[in-house]
Amino acid sequence: MGRLDEYARCTRAAAWSQLRSAGEGDEHRPWIATMRGLLADLTHLSGGDGVPEDDDGVPEDAALSWLADELRDTHEQLAAMLELCGAGHVDECYRFQF
Repeated sequence: MGRLDEYARCTRAAAWSQLRSAGEGDEHRPWIATMRGLLADLTHLSGGDGVPEDDDGVPEDAALSWLADELRDTHEQLAAMLELCGAGHVDECYRFQF
């Protein structure tokens, strides 16, 4: 588990780096492939349907709470990346932490 959450954080950091180094209007967006690959890996680990949660949104298996956190963080950061690029504010991505 410890290595997998490190892998997720490092992969998100790599995607942010790829985004920062992309030119304005760059149609080749490797950071999207990086983030989608990470989401695919995390989704596969969760069994394909995300992490089962109880009625309060808490993972049913406490051992999988880290996976739910990584999935959420990855989805949120990908959304932020897409929003920054769509708005043409790639320079603002430096304020995000990964």
